[in-house]
Amino acid sequence: MATVAAARGSRGGRLRYVAERRGVLAALLISPAVLFIAALVGVPLVLAIYLSFTNATAGSITGKWVGLANFRRILHDPIFRGSLWHTAEMTLISQAVVVVCAGLIAHALVHKFRGRWLLRFLILLPWAAPISLTVIGFLWFFDPQASIWNWFLVKAHIVGQFNKPSWLGTPNLASGVRPGRGTRPGFGGRRG
Repeated sequence: MATVAAARGSRGGRLRYVAERRGVLAALLISPAVLFIAALVGVPLVLAIYLSFTNATAGSITGKWVGLANFRRILHDPIFRGSLWHTAEMTLISQAVVVVCAGLIAHALVHKFRGRWLLRFLILLPWAAPISLTVIGFLWFFDPQASIWNWFLVKAHIVGQFNKPSWLGTPNLASGVRPGRGTRPGFGGRRG
């Protein structure tokens, strides 16, 4: 009889101090945040996947089940295929530029030289600057009236004062600008 009571007491004592164990307490304390983030990300993701198999329109969260019909239709759309091609093109070109430039910068920073702190500062600057400042700088670089590139082209007598290129307004020129815009996050910046 005393053995049974002792076994019950020791089991109850072990369970009583479970919350004081480091691993259990950490899991208990972090679980509300994990559940919140999982719900915050997971619910819209599951809803988006469900809606992709329905005929729901923008702003609606209900629709009739159509299965893979949406995916079949969009694969035959030339605009979708073109945007898919442009996305792949921009990704491959920008990542190639990032890999080459990052390798060159890494090799340069291995050696001690005068002004190395300035190079490090310029590398970290895009990472520290808010994305809004980066967007303003990007737009300023390619503004048809006040672009630094247009100023250079006019001063080098490559283009005239009144026929400066509209970098973002012409499809061929904008195609060349897009991969350059995508390289910023690879050099310590944030993806926006």
